[in-house]
Amino acid sequence: MSRRGKKPRGKGFSSDENRPFYGRFLQLTHVRGREKRQFLNRISGAIIASLAIVAAVMGYSWFGWIGGIVGFLVADSIVGVWQVNGRYIR
Repeated sequence: MSRRGKKPRGKGFSSDENRPFYGRFLQLTHVRGREKRQFLNRISGAIIASLAIVAAVMGYSWFGWIGGIVGFLVADSIVGVWQVNGRYIR
C-alpha cells in the first residue's frame, strides 16, 4: 500500500523532539527492541489514563457524576486517537 498523496505519519516517541529524553533514558536502562516498544506503550497508556482521569474530575466538578462519565469517555477516545495517529502506540 503506497503512502503517496497522504500526509506524513507521526514518529511517536522517536521524533526529533522526543529523542534526546527517551533516547538517553533508554540507553541508561539498555532497553531494546520488543522491550522498548512495550515500555513506550505503557507510557502511552499512562498518558491516556491520566488525561482521562483529569477530564473525569473536571466533568464531575462541573456537571456531577454524568459529567464525570462523559468527560472520561470523551477524553479517553480523543487522547487514544491522538496517540494512535501520532504513532505513540504501536
